[in-house]
Amino acid sequence: MSGETYFVTLMERVDALESEIEKLKRDLLRSFATQPRAKRVKSLFGSVRDGDVTEKMIDEAKQSLF
Repeated sequence: MSGETYFVTLMERVDALESEIEKLKRDLLRSFATQPRAKRVKSLFGSVRDGDVTEKMIDEAKQSLF
């Protein structure tokens, strides 16, 4: 095998490896992006408006919580 042919063969292998690494990176990032995220727990903080809190407002806040 001549030196130039060997160099071309090595470069083709390097290109194939680079392509494979890019695919692996993409797959790894996609697997993290599609994992289910932790569900946020709602609280009553900020669920009611300022001022006097009425029973109706408490009931509405409870309903939005559950």
